[in-house]
Amino acid sequence: MLSKKKLEKLHSVQLKMLTFVIDIANKNNIPYYLMGGTLLGAVRHQGFIPWDDDIDIGFKRSDYTKIKELLSKSINESDYFLVDDCQNTYSLFFMKLFDSNVMIQTPGNTKNSEHAFIDIFPYDEVSQKRVRRSIQKFKFSFWNIAVINRAENINHSNFLKTITINFQKVLTSSLSLKQLKSKRLVTALGHSKGIHFWGNLSTQYGLDHELLKNSFETEKFITVPFENISLKIPQSYDTILSRQYGTNYKDYPPIQDQVVKHVIDISFVTNLTTNE
Repeated sequence: MLSKKKLEKLHSVQLKMLTFVIDIANKNNIPYYLMGGTLLGAVRHQGFIPWDDDIDIGFKRSDYTKIKELLSKSINESDYFLVDDCQNTYSLFFMKLFDSNVMIQTPGNTKNSEHAFIDIFPYDEVSQKRVRRSIQKFKFSFWNIAVINRAENINHSNFLKTITINFQKVLTSSLSLKQLKSKRLVTALGHSKGIHFWGNLSTQYGLDHELLKNSFETEKFITVPFENISLKIPQSYDTILSRQYGTNYKDYPPIQDQVVKHVIDISFVTNLTTNE
């Protein structure tokens, strides 16, 4: 388990990365959306959830493309590097901003370290009608799983899942990884024009839990403290958080669930100046 001192160091690193992204977004008038536990932390803790170990931020698709271009240009003068699905060895649908000076270990990969990161998600247009939205999510998930299994060559211990994945591999065997990624993107962008919601198709919580539904959720903002900085969150944060976590989202989970889940160790490649 990650110690409190090391978790504080990780939070400091992640906060600097978040600030880097936010500063670029603000300078270019690009709205951003804190997501999941990051938004919950901003509202309930005025910063990180004390036992959380990641940061999630999202942008509408057109702004996601803009911020990717701006980050790609800006990181040359920093210790950060950006990875997205244009890289052959990367399978996820969203970007990660990494800090080249900081290494972390995760529970599923104790033999190898990776660089500390924050996640940057696209919000794509999805139908207001639940059935159509569900169909889009199903199609996206099919291609998303195909990409991940092709790129990472995952072996599943579950027999039924193994059978399903092998069948999917047969169905998609004629397509290259690049073509699979293209199919995934086309599905994400596949909602017909008109009235729509914005959704995080990569969500692990169910698409209907990670939607932005109207201008009060996408265009009206308030400023709140987050650790030692100030961030914008939707004015309708209560509706958004209730949709994802339930109306009792301000209640703390049971003590046994207040644990760090994704990171078990952190180390620094160079001698960085940190507040210890």
